[in-house]
Amino acid sequence: MLLAIYIRIERLMPSAVGLAILIFGGILAALFFYLRTAYKQGGWQRVRRDFVIAIAALAAFVIIRLIQNHQIEHLRRAVNSLFRH
Repeated sequence: MLLAIYIRIERLMPSAVGLAILIFGGILAALFFYLRTAYKQGGWQRVRRDFVIAIAALAAFVIIRLIQNHQIEHLRRAVNSLFRH
């Protein structure tokens, strides 16, 4: 017997928004503590350098994810086109 669980999108949406806000807040908190530590160790010169490094790392992560998602979407379209009549 196959048991299917149906979740209404109206009930899922607040949880998804809450999770996204929590993740975003966690990233901001981590960035704040990272830069605060840099300031304590080397002043504003170190903060500027570490801020650029942190933003570059986050941008690289986003770019890699976008490339991966584009490749997955392209593969999905290719597979779907094989099964269309």
